[in-house]
Amino acid sequence: MSNQTKIIAEEGKQELFMVRAFDLPVHSLFKAYTDPELLVQWMSNNHSQMQVEKLENKSHGSWRFVHTDKAGNTYCFNGVIHAFQAPQRIIRTFEMENPGGNTGVQLEFLTFEELSDGSSKLTIQTIYKTSQDRDNMIKYGMEKGANMAHNRLQEVMNSLK
Repeated sequence: MSNQTKIIAEEGKQELFMVRAFDLPVHSLFKAYTDPELLVQWMSNNHSQMQVEKLENKSHGSWRFVHTDKAGNTYCFNGVIHAFQAPQRIIRTFEMENPGGNTGVQLEFLTFEELSDGSSKLTIQTIYKTSQDRDNMIKYGMEKGANMAHNRLQEVMNSLK
C-alpha cells in the first residue's frame, strides 16, 4: 500500500472510506489523533491555524476544533466520541458549525491497524445523511486536503523519532 490517502466512494452510497498507510507504529498513529499538541501541529497548515478547544478522549466524550485562516475567518468543527478504544478504534460524530458547505452530522469509524512490518494503516469510514452530502464533500477537495494533512502527520511524527 502506498503512503497516499485514498478515498473510496461507491456510486449512490452514503458512505466513503479513507485509507492510508503510515510509516509509524500503531500507537504513534493513534497518539497523533488523540494528543492535542500533536493534532495542532499536523492539522495546521499554510492556510490556517488550528486550536483544540476541547478533546475528551473517552467514550461519551466530546471534541471541538477551531481553524482560523489568514484573513481571520474561523471554521469550527465538533462532535461526540461514542467509543474510544486505544489504540484500535474511535467512533465519533463530525459536524461543521459554519453555514455554507455544511453537510450535517456525519458518523465516523476510525480504525487503527498494526501491520506486520511495524507500520500502520488508518481506515476511516464516514457515513453521511445523503449520498449528495457525501458527494459534495468529495467535490470540496476532501482527497487533496486529507493527503496534505496526513503527509504533515507523517512529517510531524518523523520529527519526534
